[in-house]
Amino acid sequence: MKSKKIRDKKVLFVCHDSLCKSYAADAVFNLLIHTDYRLRESNITMDSSAIVTGVPGNFAPWELKHISKPLNLDIDGGHLSKPIGNLHLLTYDLILTMDTSQKAYIVREHPELEGRIFKLKEYTGRSGNITDPVKTGKYLECAGRLEKHLLKAVEKMEQSGIDKESQRTTRKAKSAMPWKWIEGVVDKKEEHVEITYGDFSKDEKLIPIALVAPGEDHVFIVQFIYKGDPHDKKMRSILKEVTHQLDFFLVEKGEEDPWAYVQYHCIYTAANLYSNVHWGWFVKGFKPKAR
Repeated sequence: MKSKKIRDKKVLFVCHDSLCKSYAADAVFNLLIHTDYRLRESNITMDSSAIVTGVPGNFAPWELKHISKPLNLDIDGGHLSKPIGNLHLLTYDLILTMDTSQKAYIVREHPELEGRIFKLKEYTGRSGNITDPVKTGKYLECAGRLEKHLLKAVEKMEQSGIDKESQRTTRKAKSAMPWKWIEGVVDKKEEHVEITYGDFSKDEKLIPIALVAPGEDHVFIVQFIYKGDPHDKKMRSILKEVTHQLDFFLVEKGEEDPWAYVQYHCIYTAANLYSNVHWGWFVKGFKPKAR
C-alpha cells in the first residue's frame, strides 16, 4: 500500500443482528489498522451495529469466539449486539453493510446518507454479499473473506482520504440537531439516572421504572425496567406519567445541556421530591445495594 495517511475516519459495519459478520468485520479491521505501521498513527475508529432493533443485547455465537484466538482477533465474549437506532449515523464517514438488504434499509430510512453507504464488496469493486457463517458453520472462511475485502477497503480509503465537505455537513447538522431519547440498554456502571415511582407522603415503596443514560450526539438512552404488567391500568398510567417527564426534561424543556439539568433536577429540586416520579442520579462506578 502507498503510505498516505487516513485521518479522522469513522467507519460503521452493519449486518442483520450484529452478532457475527459486522462484529467480525470490526475485529478484523481493527487488527489490520494496528498491525500496519503506516496505519497505526491514523485516527480511524470503527463500530458494528444491527438492523434488527427489537431484541438488543444478544451475545455473539461461541463459534466466532472459538476462532478468534488463533487469528489474534479481539472478539469479546461479552459483546452485545447494538441496534442501529441507538446510533447517530451522521457522525460516520463510511457505512459498510454485509448485504444488499441492509444497505437498502439504511438508504430508505436515511436518504441523506446516500453516498456514504456501501456494501463491503461493492466498496472494494466486487459484486455479491458476505455469506452468513451462522448458516454454513464456516466461521474461519468468513473471517478470511472479510480480511481480503477489508485490505482492499483500506487501500481505497488511503486513495480517497477524507471527504472534507462531508465533515462540514456533519458538523453543521449536529449543531442544529434536536435532542431525543430512544430505548436501549443502560450500563449501570457508568453515570446514569434511575427513575422510580411512589408517594413519599404515604411512605410507599418506590417502584423502579426506568434507567436513563447520556448517549452520543443529542441522544439519550432509556431502558424500562418495570416488572409490572404493562397492560395493567395502574401500570399504564405510571408509564404514561414517566414517559411524559422523559419527553419534558430531556427534549421539550430545550435546555442547552439537558443532562446537566437532569442532574440538577435529581438532587436539588422540590419538584422531584414531591412528584410521584422520582429521578435519582448515580455517578460512574456506583454499586447499588441489592433490593
